[in-house]
Amino acid sequence: HIFAHVQSINNIHLTMPNIHCIPVDLTRFGEQNKNEIFMPIDDPHGYIQCAMNRSSSSKLNLKSKL
Repeated sequence: HIFAHVQSINNIHLTMPNIHCIPVDLTRFGEQNKNEIFMPIDDPHGYIQCAMNRSSSSKLNLKSKL
């Protein structure tokens, strides 16, 4: 954890695109896709956010929302 190694960092906030992936149809090649090969679709569907902060008692607080 970064909080254990860098005492000067107290807050981290991440915002990432929520990119969906769909299984690739391999039937035209005479094969089955057993949920092993996926392809991302073009449009992200919103964002995923995560905020982590170090509390005064040095415990990690984690909040996330989709």
